[in-house]
Amino acid sequence: MATFLIYPVFEGIRLSAFVWDGFSAKRFVGLQNYEFLFKDPVFRLSLYHSLIVSTIGPLIQTTIGIILALLISEVTKGRTIYKVIHFFPVILSLVAVTVIWSWIYAPTDGLLNLMLTSFGGESIAWLGPDYSLYSLIAIGIWRFVGFNMLLLLSGIQTIDPALHEAAAGDGATKLGIVWNITLPLLRPFIAMNFVINIIGYLNYFDIIYVSTKGGPANSSQVLSVYAFIQGFENNSFGTASATGVILFLVAALLMFIYFRIVRKSSLN
Repeated sequence: MATFLIYPVFEGIRLSAFVWDGFSAKRFVGLQNYEFLFKDPVFRLSLYHSLIVSTIGPLIQTTIGIILALLISEVTKGRTIYKVIHFFPVILSLVAVTVIWSWIYAPTDGLLNLMLTSFGGESIAWLGPDYSLYSLIAIGIWRFVGFNMLLLLSGIQTIDPALHEAAAGDGATKLGIVWNITLPLLRPFIAMNFVINIIGYLNYFDIIYVSTKGGPANSSQVLSVYAFIQGFENNSFGTASATGVILFLVAALLMFIYFRIVRKSSLN
């Protein structure tokens, strides 16, 4: 197992120090691939977009997941139906997701623009340069929030109902019970959920590549798509590996910052 997990990491780091097109002999260049990346404006833009995606996506998705989990935990009849409905997008194929959202985001007869124009508004190019990145984040949230809901709902179900009953008996409101009992006890599940979301959004690739391929004009370009294009379209596997190393470091940095924040909040 360690071989499958650790070897690719070290091989990626090693390969980032070479120029290699996948066929000819490798040529050692040291840190030149990294130098090329930080001089490349498209890479810098991809890094910026990845930071946006891996911040906004997890925050919104985790928040919605908490709300859904809290609401469904109060349901006594038909809870399974609600769980299935919200989890269904997670199991949809990439083709199905792309078809659905292509129709929703279509510039002329898409669902969103039809709604806007029916209320007197103007059509918006949802996958145009101004909105593409945020539109793609919305697809990710819709697709995976059901997973967050199930994870957080399982956490809520581990809380002793007697704690809620005792608080209610002391006159606490439902909002007070959620804020002072449920959410503090749910903190380990929220932390795990947030970490999963950060890693997922840093590796957000399939929907972006299929929908926009990082365009238009690199407006939705992120590190995962940039690395794929460098490796499999430009045949620059050294540059692609260097991008992967940087992506790994970005993930580690975001994890460190997040756990520092969680630790400080728990101490306070």
